[in-house]
Amino acid sequence: MKSPDEMAFDQRVQEFERRYLPQYIEEVGYIKANWLDPYKKRLVRAWVDQHPHFGNVVTSRVEGIHWLLKSHLKQSTLNLFEAWRAMKHALLNQLAELRSNQASQQIRTPIELSGSLYSAIRGWVSHEALRKVEEQRKLLLKEHLPICTGAFSRSHGLPCAHTLKALQEQNQSFAWSIFIHIGTSIAMVFTGYYWNPGIDPIG
Repeated sequence: MKSPDEMAFDQRVQEFERRYLPQYIEEVGYIKANWLDPYKKRLVRAWVDQHPHFGNVVTSRVEGIHWLLKSHLKQSTLNLFEAWRAMKHALLNQLAELRSNQASQQIRTPIELSGSLYSAIRGWVSHEALRKVEEQRKLLLKEHLPICTGAFSRSHGLPCAHTLKALQEQNQSFAWSIFIHIGTSIAMVFTGYYWNPGIDPIG
């Protein structure tokens, strides 16, 4: 599941087969036919990281929204209008909570993000997104930086260590434009990674 690319996945499948064949031929056949072959693009990191998921690669977010809707619906006998009204109420509550979190983060700045490095984008980009970028920046402190696969930027909509290294080499600070260039509208709307550009940042 954690194979970073297709080659690593194929090698691990071959290793799996070497280890368990021919002793467990039926079990290996079942796993390959029912899980690996039909669902690898939904389960294996090499394919999952080709799409924006913002670090959430579990089904619990679907289960979470299902629980949220059930908690607002309360009963299964509601008519369509009552069900729609309950779902609208659930969504409005979620939006209010998001706006409250945004306002709170625009007022407070965590110590690890308080330096001048993030000054141009502080207030526009959420603390969670800046922490992810900070993790990428810390990779630059290591002796060897792995080859860029583009997976981090594709899956998170944020600049990777290689983008940050290029900025550093050109003596450029982090700018809103690198987030806009890499980020997507989906990231802006659904993850809270970015704030609404119509709202002036604080700080």
